[in-house]
Amino acid sequence: MFNYIKLNYELSFSPFNEIVNSFLQFIEEFPNSEHIDAAYQYMGQALLTTKNYRQALEAMESIGHKNAEVYRAMQRVAYLRGLELFTNLQFTQSIDMFDYSLKYGSYDRDIKMGALYWRAEAHYRLDDYAAAQKGYLEFLQTPGSRNMEEFLTAHYNMGYVSFKQNNYAEAQKWFTQYVNRSSGTTAMMGDAYNRLGDTYFMVRDFTNAMNWYDRAAGVPSGSPDYAMFQKALAQGIGHNQQAKIRQLDKLIQMYPVSPYVDDAWYEMGRSYVHLNNLPDAIRAFKTVRDKYPRSSFARKAMLQLGLVFYNSGDLGQSMVYYKRVVNEFPGTPEAEDALLGLRNVYMDQNDPDGYIRYTNQIGGFARVDERQRDSLSYVAAERLYMAGNCDQSLIQLENYLRAYPQGRFVLNAHFYMADCHYRAGNMDKALTSFEFVTGRGKSLFSEDALKYAGEIHFRKENYTEALGYFERLEEEADLEENRQEAMIGQMRALSKLTNPSATVEVAGQVMANTRMAPEIVREARYIKALAHLSLGQKTGALTEFRSLAENTSSVEGAEAKYRVAQMLYDDQKKEESEQVIFDFVNKGTPHQYWLARSFILLSDIYADRQEFFQAAQYLESLLENYKGDEEDIRRVAEEKLERYRGLGQ
Repeated sequence: MFNYIKLNYELSFSPFNEIVNSFLQFIEEFPNSEHIDAAYQYMGQALLTTKNYRQALEAMESIGHKNAEVYRAMQRVAYLRGLELFTNLQFTQSIDMFDYSLKYGSYDRDIKMGALYWRAEAHYRLDDYAAAQKGYLEFLQTPGSRNMEEFLTAHYNMGYVSFKQNNYAEAQKWFTQYVNRSSGTTAMMGDAYNRLGDTYFMVRDFTNAMNWYDRAAGVPSGSPDYAMFQKALAQGIGHNQQAKIRQLDKLIQMYPVSPYVDDAWYEMGRSYVHLNNLPDAIRAFKTVRDKYPRSSFARKAMLQLGLVFYNSGDLGQSMVYYKRVVNEFPGTPEAEDALLGLRNVYMDQNDPDGYIRYTNQIGGFARVDERQRDSLSYVAAERLYMAGNCDQSLIQLENYLRAYPQGRFVLNAHFYMADCHYRAGNMDKALTSFEFVTGRGKSLFSEDALKYAGEIHFRKENYTEALGYFERLEEEADLEENRQEAMIGQMRALSKLTNPSATVEVAGQVMANTRMAPEIVREARYIKALAHLSLGQKTGALTEFRSLAENTSSVEGAEAKYRVAQMLYDDQKKEESEQVIFDFVNKGTPHQYWLARSFILLSDIYADRQEFFQAAQYLESLLENYKGDEEDIRRVAEEKLERYRGLGQ
């Protein structure tokens, strides 16, 4: 029996772990055989070549008497299973597999170091920065880590986990080590320069901050517009307003569609105010108001216009802009400041009664006595929310909104309510409050509200509504992370709607964004390929599917491999299709469904050649060894097997 299994191992492939199962059966049935050591060795080799890591690990765990070869194989297979889960965004489960692999870390040092690194990376993806930091450090302190390709990236990631935890001195140390050990002008290098600038900026070392921002500005793929804007801020804080204005003007000229242009105009206006150049300040603030009405800086600019006109003695224009802020952005900090500005205007006009009439006319948060009661009521609810007591804070927030429907803190209250409902899984209630926030224009909470409103609509399969929110988020976002989320959300929503042309365009933008995570780029390529198919653009689809098919460990890659074979078959390139399928078998995949589909296609190729016996053999092998429970695989395979057997007689 051993020689028969060995011969099958040497001569045939084993796409569904047939050989592994055969060796396992031999070991269990003949534990005292003279071939037992060889059986363990061959099974270990078979396990290392299989790509069905989950099933392979289950097989190894069932062995009653394990030797060193089995433990070595378990270390490797568990590690590869962890990578497989990580690739498919199952980060918590991947950590479990890396932990499993590390239990046998003494067998293979390189595998151990890989498990250490990717376990830390999985913690980072879960926003568990403390665990990620501990993991990266353990990896870096392990002998031999310098020879690993992840060594430099671990320094970069250590910088980020320190930065995320506001430990700027530690972040400086790690980012500096990264840039000193690296070379070139990659997007990652540019990003490291920017983060170094940020760490010095946060501790008010503006000279060093500007030096790093200058280096970042020289890396085209590394957010040079951000670097230029941050340098301008540092110049302004250093009281060099003229240099700040020149830097901002340079940013506007070089990057006219940068998301920092509205920020730049606003900051330019503030610098002109510092220089007492009120005409140019007015011009800058009006540019923000007119060109970027949905920007968070629009209301700030109008508030500044009220102040500039007040300082220039034009009380009428000052009142106009202050009232616009109050009327258009109620419940915002700017509206609060505008009310104070209006009080000064009315007092300068010797018309205190006019101010009282105005606040009474507006009502709600504008009334002085109401504002005091409003604040007390809200603060009590906010304290409960900040303490993490969502149940009690929801009661208090609802009471606050009933008492003060036009209160100063309605946006805060609705956002906190939405957050509590979202955490509790009450999506309809969360959506109601998120949409209230998004309906009140740009605010401190609007970006997150737009993101979550889009996400909830997507979950509810309201794809048109989701698309609208993600489009607004891209337009209004100040944070780069939220702009990325907006692009991803648009891509996913468009892929569900009948607009493949727009889907191709947006997916291409996601793929071109150097800051996107690899798994997002993979998803975008997959969505783009399907959109090309919908448009009948087979060449474009095949290009993207071929790229995805290079890695069959992901579900997109496995499906892509099958689709490449199917498209070649449909184009009558059957020999090429056959080679793609054999390559699929050799590479293996955890996503056995697509391998099974490929086996059925392979049987069709042989049937087309009138080789019905061989076609039937592939189908029999599939039906005997495929462990999936998808009805279409078994039904189609059985139908074709019956037909090919009949034709072969």
